[in-house]
Amino acid sequence: IQLGDSLKKVDKKGANARLMYKKAAALDGENAVAYQKIAQSFVVDYSNERSDKYLDSVIVYSNKARKLDPKFTDAYAWEVAAYRAKWRHGMSRKGLMKAIQHLPDDPEILMLLGRNYFDTGNPGLALPYLKKSIELGGENAPGVAYRFAGWCWFYLENHEKQLEYFNQFREIDPKSLMGIAGQVHSY
Repeated sequence: IQLGDSLKKVDKKGANARLMYKKAAALDGENAVAYQKIAQSFVVDYSNERSDKYLDSVIVYSNKARKLDPKFTDAYAWEVAAYRAKWRHGMSRKGLMKAIQHLPDDPEILMLLGRNYFDTGNPGLALPYLKKSIELGGENAPGVAYRFAGWCWFYLENHEKQLEYFNQFREIDPKSLMGIAGQVHSY
């Protein structure tokens, strides 16, 4: 796995790294990390070529990783990102619902589920997940949860709440244009 990580940094391509990750998976078929690394090697290729075939492979290998380790947050996150890039929000939500069963208090998973509901035009359904993500994450809550909560309040027409969440988001990420835009829309 370490050799694959080194190759990925040097090559800026996923193919050579993927060979090493596949060898690691062959040596230990129960190694969820090896399968997730294979998935991530396809992300590198996708970013270079923008081909959906790479996204399909990200989904397949992330799915293998999370089946081996149902509490592997990154496996869910990468699978969800691939589905979101393919505009398959329903499949993304299906994976996140499985994740919630195994990781009910994971701020990242909660944020992703809230974002999924937001992306599909359901800000009222998104807010409880985003709020719980912020609550459980404390100081380490995903900043994106604040941002999406702010936009939910925008669509629900509560501009005071919107401003409150965007102000908190700007404390985490002061240079974010999305945070600035959210504050401006609040006024």
